Amino acid sequence: PVHALLFLTMFFSTWGSGMQKLSPVDLSKIFPVLSLLVIVYAALFVKKKLVFPRAFNWFAAFYFVHMAVTYVFVFPEELVFGYSGSSTRGADFVAVGEGTAIALARIVMFLAFGYALAALLWDRRRLRWSAIGYGTGLLAVLALGGYVSTEVSRTSAEVRNAGGFLDPNSFGFAGLTAVSLAFLAWVEAGKNMRLKAVLAAVVITGGLVVLQSGSRSAMMGCLFEFIVIMIYTDKMSRKVNMLIAGSLVVLVAFAFMPGTLLESLKERTSIGRMRADRGANRLDIWSNYLAELPSYAVTGVGILRSKEVIRGSYTAEFAITHNQYFEILVETGLLGFLLFMTALTRLWRAASVRNPGRPLLHPMMRAALVGLFTEFMFLNTFYSRDTWILLGTVAGLAYHRRSDD
Repeated sequence: PVHALLFLTMFFSTWGSGMQKLSPVDLSKIFPVLSLLVIVYAALFVKKKLVFPRAFNWFAAFYFVHMAVTYVFVFPEELVFGYSGSSTRGADFVAVGEGTAIALARIVMFLAFGYALAALLWDRRRLRWSAIGYGTGLLAVLALGGYVSTEVSRTSAEVRNAGGFLDPNSFGFAGLTAVSLAFLAWVEAGKNMRLKAVLAAVVITGGLVVLQSGSRSAMMGCLFEFIVIMIYTDKMSRKVNMLIAGSLVVLVAFAFMPGTLLESLKERTSIGRMRADRGANRLDIWSNYLAELPSYAVTGVGILRSKEVIRGSYTAEFAITHNQYFEILVETGLLGFLLFMTALTRLWRAASVRNPGRPLLHPMMRAALVGLFTEFMFLNTFYSRDTWILLGTVAGLAYHRRSDD
């Protein structure tokens, strides 16, 4: 039953608002329900519940206290329940705005899900079912179709696949997550060639999703993951095999790329384009936030309130920092930022411990974290389910496999 629950939870984790045309029922609500069941199961039946590094627990405690102070004592009028309106996207897709209370509840739930997932991964079969479930759900999204984003400029129409989401970058992050989970499960597959074949299909699916999304941060994350694996893999024969396998994955993924998406991908990855738009305006956004450092360095401006720092600047129209490290600094101040970086550092150290029986485990865990940290550089993903799926998986493997030794 636990394996089935994890499979279904991961399967539907890739089904967001981009799947709204498939059914009159809101399919994006399936994952929250299933993730709550995972949390309840871990709370009731798992003895060791806190397997994240202790520094993560301290950061989480500080984060929640900061959240409570912000919305109970300082800005209670900003705690809005329900939804805050809606907007129509292309092909009549509707984006519904969340009230502050719903957004905060989602953060709490995703973090709790990450902790529950980490606690459950003492059984290696659970990782396999999680990776296969995630890859299968992503493949179903590709097959059924979801939201396709089209941005028209003076010179061209940029087409990007957003799949199960309304943001192509979220879809790209899902592809990166599929690749990372498949790599981690591969280590646990042993000599099971059928399982490895299935996991190879998950990697190809993830690679295709990354390319179709046009997400440059996801592409860079996959590239850096591959480089980390090559660096930390000990035997030359393994390096050669991985180089061949990686090349084949890219070739197969490109072979399945539709022509319109391929042209948009070429445009998005051109050096001239990135120079012209200054990294999708990120250089301007970051400069504005840095210029206001004295206003938030001590206490931060509060969870989900980073936009207040640059209100009045033209970059305020982009709403968020487009950098997770910046967002933690702006929202929680220097103390929260230091706790966050300490937590990530301790998790990296835990993932770097060599396991004699599984020589590929620590390279794969490091690679998964590097992919996630790359997403942190360009996107605000702390509130994403994929962030806590990856953090929970790596934390669980680092703790339980060390305990096995």
